[in-house]
Amino acid sequence: MKKQRKLINFFIEPKTQIRILLQTVFLLVLFFAFAVYLGYEHWKETIGLLVEMADVPDVAKNFVRAQLTGFITNVILLLLVLFIFLSALIIVHTHRFLGARYAICKHVNDNLKKLNFSKPLTLRKNDYLIPIADSLNELCDILQKKDSQ
Repeated sequence: MKKQRKLINFFIEPKTQIRILLQTVFLLVLFFAFAVYLGYEHWKETIGLLVEMADVPDVAKNFVRAQLTGFITNVILLLLVLFIFLSALIIVHTHRFLGARYAICKHVNDNLKKLNFSKPLTLRKNDYLIPIADSLNELCDILQKKDSQ
C-alpha cells in the first residue's frame, strides 16, 4: 500500500516556500483587488446613473444591482482559483531550486568533505542548478585524477 503524503511533505523548506508563496499572493491580491475596486466603482456609478435615468421598473433596477454584487462574488471566486494555481506553481518552481540546493549540499557533506570524488552529483532533469552540478562534477573529475597520480 502506498504511503499517503502529508501536505507539509510537499515542501522542501516549508518556511522559505510558504514565505515566497504568501509574499507573491499578497502582492497579486493587492493589485487585483485595487484594479477590481476601481473598475467596480466606475461601473457602479455609470450603471447606477443609467438605471436611475431610465424609465424601467424597480425589478429591473434591482436586477442590475444584483448583477453588480454577483460580479464581486465572481471576482472573489476567481481570486481563490488563482491562489490555488499560483500556490502549485510556486511549489513546483521552489522545488526546482531548493531541491537542487539540498542535493548539492548533501553531496558536498556526504562525499566531497570525505574526499570521495568518485560519486557524481545527479539532479533531476528540470532542476535549476544543473549547470552548477555539472561544474561540480567536472571539479570532482579533476580532483580525482590529481588524487590518483
